[in-house]
Amino acid sequence: MSVARSKPVVPCPSLWSNTGRHQTLASKVPISHGTGAEQQSSADSDDRLDSNAFEADSALATQEADSDTLPPPYPFHNMTIYRLMSWMNSGSNKKSELEVAHLIKEVMLAEDFDAKHLENFLVRGSLWKLDNVHRFHFCPLINVIWSAFSDIQASAFHLSPFKHLWKDPLDGHQEQIFDELYTSDSWLDAQDELQKLPREPGCALEWVIAGLMFFSDATHLANFRMAKAWPLYIFLPSSSMAALYTHCRCELFHGCWDILLDEGFLHAYHHGIVLKCADGVLHRIFPQIFTYSADYPNKVLIATIKDMGSCLCPRCLTLKSMFTSLGLLKDMQSRISNLQVYVMTNVNKFVERLGALGLNPFQMLVVNLMHECELGTWKALFTHLIKILYALLNGNQLVAIIDSRFRQIPTFSNGCAIPVFEGLFPASHDMVVQSLLFRFAQWHALAKLRIHSESTLSFFEDTFKKLSRQLRKFRDFTCAVFDTVELPKEKAAHQRRVAQRAGPNGISSESSIPRVKIFNLSTYKFHTMGDYLQTIKLFSTTDSFTTQIGKLAHRALKAFYPLTSKVDTLAQLAKHEHRPAGISSSNQQSPADTHAPSLSNDHHFITINGNNPVSLFTFLQEHNSDPATKDFIPKLKDHLLYRLKKLDVTHCDRTFTDEEQNSLIIPNNTIYSVQTMQIYYTTYDMRHEYNTVNPRTHADVMVLSGETSPSHPYWYARVLGIYHLDVWLEGHIDILYVWWLAPLISLDYELGIQHARLPKLAFVEESDHDAFGFLNPGQVICGAHLIPAFVSGRGVSSLRYRKSLGRPKEELTDWEAYYIGIFVDRDMFLHYISLGVGHPVALRKIVRDCFGLEAAALALEAMDVDDGLEGEGDKGEGDKGEGDKGEEDKGEEDEGEEDKGEEDKGEPEEDAEEFDDSDEPDDLSF
Repeated sequence: MSVARSKPVVPCPSLWSNTGRHQTLASKVPISHGTGAEQQSSADSDDRLDSNAFEADSALATQEADSDTLPPPYPFHNMTIYRLMSWMNSGSNKKSELEVAHLIKEVMLAEDFDAKHLENFLVRGSLWKLDNVHRFHFCPLINVIWSAFSDIQASAFHLSPFKHLWKDPLDGHQEQIFDELYTSDSWLDAQDELQKLPREPGCALEWVIAGLMFFSDATHLANFRMAKAWPLYIFLPSSSMAALYTHCRCELFHGCWDILLDEGFLHAYHHGIVLKCADGVLHRIFPQIFTYSADYPNKVLIATIKDMGSCLCPRCLTLKSMFTSLGLLKDMQSRISNLQVYVMTNVNKFVERLGALGLNPFQMLVVNLMHECELGTWKALFTHLIKILYALLNGNQLVAIIDSRFRQIPTFSNGCAIPVFEGLFPASHDMVVQSLLFRFAQWHALAKLRIHSESTLSFFEDTFKKLSRQLRKFRDFTCAVFDTVELPKEKAAHQRRVAQRAGPNGISSESSIPRVKIFNLSTYKFHTMGDYLQTIKLFSTTDSFTTQIGKLAHRALKAFYPLTSKVDTLAQLAKHEHRPAGISSSNQQSPADTHAPSLSNDHHFITINGNNPVSLFTFLQEHNSDPATKDFIPKLKDHLLYRLKKLDVTHCDRTFTDEEQNSLIIPNNTIYSVQTMQIYYTTYDMRHEYNTVNPRTHADVMVLSGETSPSHPYWYARVLGIYHLDVWLEGHIDILYVWWLAPLISLDYELGIQHARLPKLAFVEESDHDAFGFLNPGQVICGAHLIPAFVSGRGVSSLRYRKSLGRPKEELTDWEAYYIGIFVDRDMFLHYISLGVGHPVALRKIVRDCFGLEAAALALEAMDVDDGLEGEGDKGEGDKGEGDKGEEDKGEEDEGEEDKGEEDKGEPEEDAEEFDDSDEPDDLSF
């Protein structure tokens, strides 16, 4: 009995939706490979279908279309491909084309692949062999070290520490550079001590240190569930790779460390272990614990100190009552002379196991910039400023102004709070607040530098002294005047907690009146600000041990969470984390073989295309009577002649004769507009970065000043258009059309770091012939971040009231003045203090000449200028003794106990969630 078969016109719909996808999928399957002249030479020949095989498939499809439909492998060449494509297009939707191509290339086409090996194969049984985890989910420290040094990536390790020295080309003096842990004093000292130890019998190998850095922090695993984990991470500072290796529970913290610090690790800590590294050379590796990064609750556990006690610091025995002396001589002396020491060693496993081998568990607890400053001291200061605004007349309106101003700050890297708060406080207090915000931003920028020199550390020390004085002045002069209470959000959170404690039928006895809040300096987070200088000197820059590394590592843990059954979650997470480490990849490449995509070696990049031609005469007709286009063509030709004649910058505004201008011929009188331009530059820490300039979004740029004796090192401009054009007989030229801004220098406003004030600019008035003009893109240093001076308002003093090419969108006015956002990122800040190691010498020289900063001492006399009412407040600070505790100090101590619980430990409904869920916090906005 025969069955009639229909003749299909399109491929099987159960496999794909259209012919185009059929061709795409098939093109990824390498059926056969040509040889000799038949072999393709394209770069992706390994992933493409051989042309002969494709023709064979096409012939088969054509043949089947003209006859009855056959059983599988139609429409493919053979059953292998048919089964593979059927498997890909069924079941899970996570089997991408790329993953199937990898399956074919790395598994099925491998020389040692044998289908017979898969007989009696069980997936669960094979995974069980990888899931070598116990009830306490950890990997022995020795195994972690062995795995790290056996990995091919270990070829990038720095096994021998060195002192990084830099010779300043400006004056020839030499300084030590602090950038990585393997260049720090702690590693150098540890290496010296190691070489002094008696040699192991019969050992002639090189002795090196395996530096260990630990991170631990709790995290939420899901957005809408209460699932949490407390992972512990280990990081080898010899490289930039971190490995997750264990999961801990709070109540078993030191019990877990008792297991981790086993006999094998202790033996290796004392005698070393012999390992063959990636270069094939045997070394005797000595593990050495340098740092442990954690938030304050974790530090309390590690140091085994009393939480909420009179000595809050896990590093020193400074009393909480002395925290208000931040930055004073007695405070700095107390940090050195009253260090923590252990009397009992059977409580702390670090001391019990490694104390005799030289480990100082207090010293390894490094500062935590993210939790202690960005989410601690800065958050406390910012919050109290908002509380003061609420305490003022029309406080709600002032807070609304704050929100409005923040929304009007152009995006760049982050915003800036200094102009936002300007003018909202009474005049005398506004000066104090502005100085405080500036000094805090300056301290934060220096604390986050990725590379320090002796000069920047000297500057950092001086900045901390100024900041500490300003914090006390803010507390004593400004905060004492206003009666501040908790914010509406804090009040609502407090009432929710009270209601929860009272229960569904309970009645709370607490008043609903907002609680009084004062600005409290007696907290551990403010106290740690005095430890940054010594920590950087000892362990190098804060980016080496920031807890953001651990926060980013949380992402791997959270990625595994959806793969678990939510039953015994920690055990399943440990299995998923352990499986990739249990499989050694055969196609690993060393760091020397893998190159990250490098940026262009050119100064800038502008796309060359003719998609947006601009006819000069049509353009001028469309912008007739616009001051921004006045003398557009003469200025264009003057600029082109200036560049073609290769004149120096002193002739940039030269006007050429009509005869010279007529000698320039622009084909068809047409230039071409593009939307963006990339500016490439070298940062202060010798990295290659770039800014994207866009006239609609990021239009501001900075160039070196062309003046002979400038008062400010840079010129600033707003890019109105990015163009390229051809000049007959001369070639291709890129140009920018800009509106210049000029620094505002007046006796009423002393700008600069010396006076704790941001530099101020304003647009050059339209009456100035050079207000609008052309700029060579090659002169641009980088993008600039200009922030409106909100107190100056908007107006028409620079450009008349009308629509103009110089104004964005439909705006008819401009901001009367702008502040330069020098704290927008660390590289920008170093542009204004002449201490960027990676910055060009010419740039550093002009900055030093303008601002008078000397690299050796850096602002011991020139920068010792009163910040607002600084001298008046300092006079009384030094006279206060340790025992002088008036009613104000007593009140601070009592309030400090409450604030300590809220600040250092975090409120359950707000701070704790913020810490856990923000894996990569943005940089601060000052």
